[in-house]
Amino acid sequence: MLQEPVEALTILAPETPLVLVFEDLHWSGTATLEILSVLVQRHASARVLVVDTYRPEEVRTPNQPL
Repeated sequence: MLQEPVEALTILAPETPLVLVFEDLHWSGTATLEILSVLVQRHASARVLVVDTYRPEEVRTPNQPL
């Protein structure tokens, strides 16, 4: 199930660059982080730039998946 969103983004950006911005990753759940992980590890020819933001002090809280 994680591959479908990544494949969709790959289809959208074969020639035209695509910028994805994920803000406040410290609030994201496990599923979002898993999809992001699959996306950034993909070795496809799609031209995708991923920009992530988070607050380091929020990551230090217990039970934070980031």
